[in-house]
Order: sequence, then C-alpha cells, then structure tokens
Amino acid sequence: MTHRRIVWLSLLVAGFLVWDRSAEQAGQPIVPLNVYFGNLHSHTAYSDGTGTPRQAYHHARTQGQLDFLAITEHNHRNAGSTGHDPANLSVALDHSLYNGAQAASLMSTAASLNTQFANRFVALYGQEYSTNTDGNHVNVFDIGEVIDEEIVPNKRFDLFYPWIKTRLDTTGRVPIVQLNHPSSMTQDYGVLNFGTLDATLTTARPFVRTMQVINGPHSAQTSGHRVDTIKSRSYLQYLDAGFRIAPTADQDNHFLAHGSATDHRTVVLAPALTKRDILDGIRQRRVYASQDRNLRVHFTIDGHPLGSVVGLAANTPIRIEVQLTDPDEPNATYRVSLRRDEVGGELEADREFAGSDRTGNGTVVFDEFQHGTADEYFLVQVVQVGSDGADTAWTAPIWLVAQSSTDDHPHDDGRVLGPGTPHADEFVWSQNSEVYHLAECKIVSQISAPNRRSGHQPPEGKRLHSGCPH
Repeated sequence: MTHRRIVWLSLLVAGFLVWDRSAEQAGQPIVPLNVYFGNLHSHTAYSDGTGTPRQAYHHARTQGQLDFLAITEHNHRNAGSTGHDPANLSVALDHSLYNGAQAASLMSTAASLNTQFANRFVALYGQEYSTNTDGNHVNVFDIGEVIDEEIVPNKRFDLFYPWIKTRLDTTGRVPIVQLNHPSSMTQDYGVLNFGTLDATLTTARPFVRTMQVINGPHSAQTSGHRVDTIKSRSYLQYLDAGFRIAPTADQDNHFLAHGSATDHRTVVLAPALTKRDILDGIRQRRVYASQDRNLRVHFTIDGHPLGSVVGLAANTPIRIEVQLTDPDEPNATYRVSLRRDEVGGELEADREFAGSDRTGNGTVVFDEFQHGTADEYFLVQVVQVGSDGADTAWTAPIWLVAQSSTDDHPHDDGRVLGPGTPHADEFVWSQNSEVYHLAECKIVSQISAPNRRSGHQPPEGKRLHSGCPH
C-alpha cells in the first residue's frame, strides 16, 4: 500500500502566506507568496458585453469581491452582441475606446483604478483574438494596441504571434496569451495555420501560459451559477502534447456580473497585489482553477511552487506538499488526487497516481516518490465537499527535468522552451544606439561585434526600432 502522511500546520488564513523556496536555488531572497482570486476573461459594452470598463471593475471589486479582473474585449468588428450595448460600441471600430487618452478608455480606466486602489485591486486589460470556429479564441493581456483585423486577420495565428512579439507589455516582455475554451486539438489556436500541433507549440510557447478549464456562465445576470462543462481533460491533453500551461476558471462575462455570477475563480500566487506581480505570477504559471470562491491551495515539490520547472538528478527523492485551507468551510472534507505524466505517449494524468483523504484545513504530504530518469510533471486535483456542496480545483503542474537541462527556470524571463533547448537571446542592440532590435532583424548583422549587446529582456532606456524586425 502506498504510504502517505498527513501534517497539520498553522496557516495564515486571511492571506494564506507561503514561501517560494525555489528562489534559494537562483541565489535570490526567499519570496513570500499570497493567494489572489480573480477572473482573466470578461467583456463590456466596448465589444459585446454590458456597461463601461469602470462599471465592470467596480462590480468585480465590490460585489464580486475579486482581487483582480481582466477585461478582454473582442478585437474584431463582427463580434455578436451578447450583452446590452445600445450604443453599438466596439474597440474594433474605434481604437480610442481601448487605448485613447480619454479617461473612459479601457487602458486609462485600468491605470486610474490601479492607482486609486493600489495593493487592494488590480485592473488588467487585453483582447480576445480570433473566432470560435476555425481557430478558436485566445486572450492576449496587457497589450497596448488593438489587433487590427485588416493587418492581422482573425484565424491567422501565423501572423498573430509575430505581430504581438513586437508589442511588448508594460513589464517589457512579450505579452502573455491564454487559450480560451478548448474545443478541438485539430483546429484550435493555429493548428490550421501551422499544420501540426507540434508546429503550433513551437510558435506559441514563448507566449502561452494558461488555458481555461472553466468558461462562463457568460450570459448570467444573477448570482449562484455553476458551469457544467469542465474542460479538464482537454487541459491534460495539451500538457501531454508538451504545452507548459496552468488552468484557469474564468467567467467570460457579458453582463455586469463580474465575479458575482459564479463562485468559480482563477487563482494567482504572487508576492503582492500589484499589476506587475499578478502578471508575473501568470507568466510563471503560479495559477490554479477553482470552483470555490476562496479555497486556498498551495502545491509544492521540494519547496518549488506550482508552475515551476525544476532540474533534478535522476532517482532523487522528492517531497510533495499540498496545503489546503478554506476560511468559511473549515470542516470540509477533501480528496487530494496526485497526477503524474510525461510528455507524449499515453495520457496518464487523467487518472490518479496517488491520493489521500482528509478533513479540515492542513497539509497532505507525499514523500514516498523519487524523480525518475525521464522528464515528468506532477499536478493535483482537489475535490472539496463542504457546506455548499462539492467543488473541484486543478493546479498547474510542476515539471521535473534533467539537472543539466537549460530549460526554463521559474526565475528567468519566463519563456517556455522544449527540454534541452538552450535559451536564445531575444533582443539585440548596440551600446551606442538609442534603439534595440528583435534578434531576427536583418539590421542586427550590421552591428559591430565590439558594440553588440544582447539579452532575454529589452535594455532599459532604449526603445524598439520602428518597423522591427526588418
């Protein structure tokens, strides 16, 4: 019989303070991580929803009691009206609704609220690109321009990814992409453009960090709803295909019910409730999806938080911990189901690798396993039965790779590369120039070796060369 131990800990219920011990490996200070609840997919009357961005953020903060909300307006003109928009507004028709200098634009509203409610609420913004058919939708976050469908037509992911690569977000990195409501692995997210799922992965992996396992209820105008369609198996299939992504539970609101329509939440672990920290938490895949509005889950392997890529020698013993707490259901019962898989081959993560039952807040420890000889990943499904019924949470995996691998590390620039693939510098510049270039730009070859500099992030104080890459 598999041996399992239950360990009780005293947890800070209000903030659920945990520590990112993986910082020690990178020679950085240990970082305390808090748990923040929100929604990464919603709309207003600026595309096919209801109300203004300010009204949506206000409702999410006060009625939905969310820590963060992303408003992700459709980028295309023919987005069907689902909400209530008598003025027929659209960021696709009027880009200034998105990035205009006026106080009511989406970006201006978010900036204003992030100042007004600093460390109390984070207003994110972005766009939902493409269509449900022949490509499916993706969200792209914190991007400063409307994706003009005359330049980047919907369904053209072969044009979409090169375009967003030149539009860095406000943290100076390539924008984060989320895969929305998965439908078909033979058609979604650019497969029709790139020909194969492997080719799609190669192009998308510097950007993609999350995938929805829950979407909706998008048309709900009242509270207390649940979504019956759960795409957890689709999520596992994309993990098996090689995507390194975290699961989300978003609401896709088209009416002013942001955060109140349902208890489903996307949860991000971050050191503080700031825009930069929330975006960085998503980029590092420190994310889980929950049907419960305040269930706190902290999954670690040897102190490394969910979403990490950890280099280990073969046959190294590992310690897996799953901390659980729910402030309003302290006597809930739990099934903690540990899942394990390797990329490719038979899907194994859809069945339990090891499990444990418990009652009440505390920590489950699995300490009987060791890292094998192949790259692998572990994730957790938690089923909670409490006073409001049964709820499930799904975590991002933790990937265990060869110790000598140069694969991405949770404290580098956050790019996702295949096993054993070395990091390539994305940005190149001359020390004597005011501009920098994308590495593939032809102008890079004209920079003399003594003056040439490069890195994974843009240099401070320089701007991207106009029209790059040439």
